[in-house]
Amino acid sequence: MATESVLKRFRIIELGQGVSAAFAGRNLAGFGAEVIKVEAPGTGDSTRRAGPYRDDRLNAEASGLYLYLNAGKKSLTLDPSTTTGAELLRELIGQADGVLENCVPGTLKGWGCDPVDLIAANPRLVITSVSPYGSTGPHAGWHATNLTSFASGSQMAATGDPAREPLCTGGYQAEYQAGINAFSASVLALYIASRTGKGQRIDISGQECMAGASEAVGPLARHARDRRPRQGQHRFSFVAINKCADGWAGIFGTHQQRRQIASALGMPELLDDPRLADMPAILAHDEELTPIVERFMAAHTKAELTEIAGRSGLTLNPVATIGEIAASPHLAEREFFETRQHPVAGDVTLPGRPFKSATIDWGPGVAPLLGEHTQEICQSLLGLTASQTIALRNAGII
Repeated sequence: MATESVLKRFRIIELGQGVSAAFAGRNLAGFGAEVIKVEAPGTGDSTRRAGPYRDDRLNAEASGLYLYLNAGKKSLTLDPSTTTGAELLRELIGQADGVLENCVPGTLKGWGCDPVDLIAANPRLVITSVSPYGSTGPHAGWHATNLTSFASGSQMAATGDPAREPLCTGGYQAEYQAGINAFSASVLALYIASRTGKGQRIDISGQECMAGASEAVGPLARHARDRRPRQGQHRFSFVAINKCADGWAGIFGTHQQRRQIASALGMPELLDDPRLADMPAILAHDEELTPIVERFMAAHTKAELTEIAGRSGLTLNPVATIGEIAASPHLAEREFFETRQHPVAGDVTLPGRPFKSATIDWGPGVAPLLGEHTQEICQSLLGLTASQTIALRNAGII
């Protein structure tokens, strides 16, 4: 069955630093859009210095985070804070379908690229802006990190042991969630613009992205308010994370799963055990049942628990390490990871398409070298001669 690069007719200009806008741009590029990433001359995007690096050797062209977030894009070095750089950026945006940015609110206006003016000059233009708190409201313009965004969106309030301080998940989850929302919003707005000829500005708030996916703000806010504390990793006997022989594993079982519990634990007598009659009974006998579960978990390896889960039907799963995910036979069979050849980093294996489809093509390619496409873009889109391009490079503008 033939596949189609559904976004191949769109050109997107990506501005900013870090994860959120770049993750949205990665998905746009993966589904066919031409994504031109504007990077600072000489230094490039901040993720080039974030790592991780193969063999721990610092190389701005081989940062794992940069390679992942920017697969399939073009890199243009340009300094929009200069008068000439701002003029070139405006001209480039005039030939684009969309702008994707996570600059501090007001930055574009400071470059002479006010979104209102850009859309007036290019009515089909879609501008997707990502910021920690949105472009309006009393906190607009405030700075944030992944940690503070996780906190401000209330995700942290529901995470961790109730007797200790709240916790943040590892990595850049707050920024990735903002990126997912920016990608979805951009696709919808580009679709509308292609049908109506009318672009628009999309305003993405990182705090709102986190709050919208938060237990504390979603299902619990109107009913539980602040009366439901963090519950930590251990809730009760059959809903907990426990140590196993070579790591950790989670189990989730209710009275309705007595048959699966009995099968998994190899204890048929649990089928008629009154302690598993209903959830109040399980909770009432938590002190007696918890040691049974803990002994069972401690006696088995992750691999054994995985086999037991598949055989018994119980919701039971080891806590996978990064290495175990990378070596997962299940993910390998589903072709989750893709290996590409990068001119500096060599073989690069990264997560591939976000979903499976028989007709929608995915082909992100590899991340660009810093400024790899500067000359191409300057000459083909901006109409500059080779000598003009050299002069701009010598002046530090590109």
